Amino acid sequence: FSLEITGDNFEKSWTSLTDYVSDEERYTAGWYNVSIECGDIAEEGYNKPYFSAAKRIQVLDRNRTTQVDLTATVGNAIVEVRTTENFRNYFPSREFTLTTENNTFELSEEPTDYLFIAPQKKAAINCTCIRQANLAAGTTETLTTQYIPTVNAATRYIITYDLQYAGSVDVTVTLDD
Repeated sequence: FSLEITGDNFEKSWTSLTDYVSDEERYTAGWYNVSIECGDIAEEGYNKPYFSAAKRIQVLDRNRTTQVDLTATVGNAIVEVRTTENFRNYFPSREFTLTTENNTFELSEEPTDYLFIAPQKKAAINCTCIRQANLAAGTTETLTTQYIPTVNAATRYIITYDLQYAGSVDVTVTLDD
């Protein structure tokens, strides 16, 4: 975590909380903003979480200690895709991609790492697959694009592809957050 403290005529930051030594700075009485962060909210990808916290505090008269407690929360979102057994049997070959405002990622049905994306207006999930009957010929088809209408911070989006009945052609997509 990095640390930043700002106030009237004061602005200082440390690249790590361990770099901060409380005795090195003398603060005058007044209001200060204290913030911490870890990661980069703009950097999307696997295992790229972003955490932050901020608080406005008041430093009282000299020779008094002002305790600051911050609880960092995740600032980006996690996206994953799941499929049911019926869907996997009907479409034995499938590829999923997630497109954000700035990037495109391949999604695994059994992720070993989490995909973190920045909050944004919309993200799209596409599925290109081959039906069991067309497997030998390799004929691919693209299912209807699914959207996360608004990607919110601190949310895990799970997109589940399902066929209600084995052999049915009606694909049901459920978006859980």
